[in-house]
Amino acid sequence: PIKYKERHPLEYLRQHPHFRCRTNVVSSILRIRSEATAAIHSFFKDSGFVHIHTPIITSNDSEGAGELFQLEPSGKLKVPEENFFNVPAFLTVSGQLHLEVMSGL
Repeated sequence: PIKYKERHPLEYLRQHPHFRCRTNVVSSILRIRSEATAAIHSFFKDSGFVHIHTPIITSNDSEGAGELFQLEPSGKLKVPEENFFNVPAFLTVSGQLHLEVMSGL
């Protein structure tokens, strides 16, 4: 349990990450980051930019990125039909290809 009147060392907060946001320092940083992010998004939106969310799951590597992180079913049986869309799926390492396509907007 966290004591609100007591300062906790960073090592304690590393061991109990769910307490981090309850500290003054971390909660202040989160609020500052939130305001900065909102201001940046607002600036770009007002300037006519579009915020694009690129996929995080893909079936191929991105520009020969090297080692891929394959997603697998969590069950005991690992058969190809249980993969996403019946093909192997990987975590993407770059959204660049998708953003290049959208650059003409």
